[in-house]
Amino acid sequence: MGTKDIETAIFFDDDRRYADLLNGYIFDGKQVIMEKQLYSQDTRETGKSQKDSWGVQKRKKIQRFRDGVKRVAFGTSFTIIALEHQDKIHRGMPVRVMVEDALSYDRQMKKLQKQNREKGVLNKKDYISSLTDTDVLTPVVTIVIYYGEEPWNNSKDIYDILAHKDLPEEIKTFINHYPIHVLDVRRFTNEECFQTDVREVFGFIRRSLDKEAVKQYLKEREEQFTNIDEDAYDLIAAMTD
Repeated sequence: MGTKDIETAIFFDDDRRYADLLNGYIFDGKQVIMEKQLYSQDTRETGKSQKDSWGVQKRKKIQRFRDGVKRVAFGTSFTIIALEHQDKIHRGMPVRVMVEDALSYDRQMKKLQKQNREKGVLNKKDYISSLTDTDVLTPVVTIVIYYGEEPWNNSKDIYDILAHKDLPEEIKTFINHYPIHVLDVRRFTNEECFQTDVREVFGFIRRSLDKEAVKQYLKEREEQFTNIDEDAYDLIAAMTD
């Protein structure tokens, strides 16, 4: 997305907006997540794949970058919530999200395994996994924010892009779907569930192809748009250019 990537990153780097986005989209406007519950998280997801070449074990580094990611506290529990921004439909997005989520879980697991080995807390039955019965991983949620003009009607899970048509029905029931969560901005009509300028940004983008609707919206939100932050304006400009 180029410049658009930069503008979305700057805009949602604000914890108020990040929390507002999650409250609006996940909790339908309920104020469940506050700024103080958000913690910065490395946007880089890394791992290693193992390959056997002529009897020699080789490990290839895998690295992916999230568009945004925060660690969110719910009491004593945490959830990692990541954002991926798209201005065009990405048919392979279910695979991309699955890989990035898997890398996050893999990184957590490897950290626990290393700690357990260093502390010497593993018993005989733990040696294969290097995990104890009480070890748990932090859940990972990824939200795809889509700003494009065409509806994102397919590629919402891996099943949509698999060659399964001629497979036996019994086999199909065993195929994992791995659904993704897509916030389709131009078709998201409940922007009033947001309390920050996420509301104005999404509201303007949704109406941007209808000049009369934009004119009416600017009139209704004259005060908000008169005082809108520069990074909000820049995001609107990037996504409606």
